[in-house]
Amino acid sequence: MRGLHQEGVDFFHWSVECLRKNAPGTEEDRQRVVAICLVAQGQCLLSLSRKRARVLADESLAMLRPLPAERATIIALKLAEAFATDDSERMRLAREALDIARTSESGWWLPKCLMDLGYLAMDRGDYVDVKNLVCEARSLYQTTGNPGLDVQALLMLSEAAMFQGSYDEARQVAQECLAVAQDLGYSAAVWWSHERAGHAALLQGDYLAAQTHYQTALTVCEDLGDQQGVAFQHSGLGFAACGLRNDAEARSHFFEALQLAQRFENVDLIADIIGGMGWLVANVGDMEGALRHAAFALNHPASNRFARIRLTSVFQMAEKALPPEAFEAAVEQGKAFDFDHAVQTLLAELSRPLLHNAVSVAATHAPQNLFDPLTERELEVLRLIADGLSNYDVAIQLFVGMSTVKTHVNRIFSKLSVKNRTHAVARARELRLL
Repeated sequence: MRGLHQEGVDFFHWSVECLRKNAPGTEEDRQRVVAICLVAQGQCLLSLSRKRARVLADESLAMLRPLPAERATIIALKLAEAFATDDSERMRLAREALDIARTSESGWWLPKCLMDLGYLAMDRGDYVDVKNLVCEARSLYQTTGNPGLDVQALLMLSEAAMFQGSYDEARQVAQECLAVAQDLGYSAAVWWSHERAGHAALLQGDYLAAQTHYQTALTVCEDLGDQQGVAFQHSGLGFAACGLRNDAEARSHFFEALQLAQRFENVDLIADIIGGMGWLVANVGDMEGALRHAAFALNHPASNRFARIRLTSVFQMAEKALPPEAFEAAVEQGKAFDFDHAVQTLLAELSRPLLHNAVSVAATHAPQNLFDPLTERELEVLRLIADGLSNYDVAIQLFVGMSTVKTHVNRIFSKLSVKNRTHAVARARELRLL
């Protein structure tokens, strides 16, 4: 692929040099054609040298700005947007392109500029502006009879509704998009639509519907050979299985997703899967471990808006279950996770058969050896506690007195630095004592 890009750069460089010397027509025509070739050369250079590509973007704009603004200027502005240093510069360039598109014969560039501004509005969370821009773009797509681009508009509207918390609307728009995609035979859009509907259903707590949508999307992705799409659908199915309390199925899907995500170096998906393990760990009552996973995912730079919304429930559960000091400590520990080590540990853990409890990446960050190790009898008592036995039942099981059991339990609490049975079991699982 790099060779093809380099061939494109060489071709456009040759074209520019020829046009500078021999282009027919007026000087304005020559300038415009040379500038477009520079833009095309810059687009080819994006994956090779952003520095050189930016020089070409600036050069092309310098040539076009003195001329009457039209489609060529829009194309140059769109390349320049790729090098914007901040959101305000990106917005300025996008609005300049839209203004030109509104006042010139720009064809499909007008709805394209509207959609680009819609994406920027989505990034800053202005969902009202998103809907206004996308609805205008959609009206143009429908007028020009371009249902393929209309699909993109519907997907964005569904996403905007979801981020506003309007899950019914998000699912309805996704279904509308699905109908358009099916009519077109647009297979990729079919799985995009199912995925959006699955996301909204998941946030709504309708885990069975989410599972159905993700499973359908997975089948389409497999048919298309889109392995990254397969990874995302396995992740979604893992979350749905967590909601349905099917821990074994969740583990299996997260394992498949994590393997693929690692192969493609998809950091945002990897962070999302680690966050998903927070749901799985929460299912077995280890709220500190769950919170560590969620805190890691939420604080990772690659964390997306959907992942943040989805993981708020883990924070809410942990806040109710944990004292303030334990809550804060778990959050700080989650932020301190080493990314690469966490991924390797999680892959190793998920590849093992499901035992009594879900795995926790956090376990690898806790000390594996206690300063004062538990005795064999204390471990025996701990296992019985983990099985749900009361002190009385433990005494009967071990043929000892109640006072002896209480002594063992107090020593276990002291050695594990916990204050109750639930935390003792959770801590023991982190240390792999159970």
